[in-house]
Amino acid sequence: MNTLGLDAAISEIKQACDDTGGEARRPPYFFLVGAGISAESVPLAGEIIERCKAQSRKLHRHSDSEPSHVLDQYSHWFELAYPHPRERQAYLRSLIETKPISLANLRLAHLLTGRKLTNLVVTSNFDDYLARALRLFGKSPAVCDHPGTVARIDLDRDDLQIVHVHGSYLFYD
Repeated sequence: MNTLGLDAAISEIKQACDDTGGEARRPPYFFLVGAGISAESVPLAGEIIERCKAQSRKLHRHSDSEPSHVLDQYSHWFELAYPHPRERQAYLRSLIETKPISLANLRLAHLLTGRKLTNLVVTSNFDDYLARALRLFGKSPAVCDHPGTVARIDLDRDDLQIVHVHGSYLFYD
C-alpha cells in the first residue's frame, strides 16, 4: 500500500469525484468520523472516564481492577457510575443536547451537501451534531442510530445517510 502526501491525496480524490464518465454512480468514498469532530462541544473519552470515576467515588462504588484498554475503561467506569441504561442516556444527553454544533461538524455538513465526495458518514459518536448541521443547510439525512433503524441505510440511495455504530445518546446502552 502506498502512502500519499496531502497534495497527491487531494489530487486523487478530486479525480475520482470528477471522473464519472457521464454515468450516474454512487460517490466513491465515505467518511468515518470519531470524537474529534465534536470535541469542542463534547468532552473526549478520557475526560468522561475521569468524570465517571469521580461519580463512582461519590457514590462509594469501587472497582477491584481497572481495564487497561481505554475503550474498556470507558465502559467500565460509565456503567459503575451510571448502572442503568436510562441514567447513561440522561448523562449523555446532559453532555450533548444543549451544546452548540461544533465547527468541524458544520464543515463536514457543508462538504456533504455538495454530494461529490460521498453521501454516507459512519460515526462512533453519540451526538447528533452532524444531522443537526445538515438540517441547518436544509438537508434531512437518513439516520441509523438504533438496531431497529438499520433498514434506513441503503447504499443505492442518493440521500445523505449517517450511521451511528454505537447508537446516539437517545438510544445508547
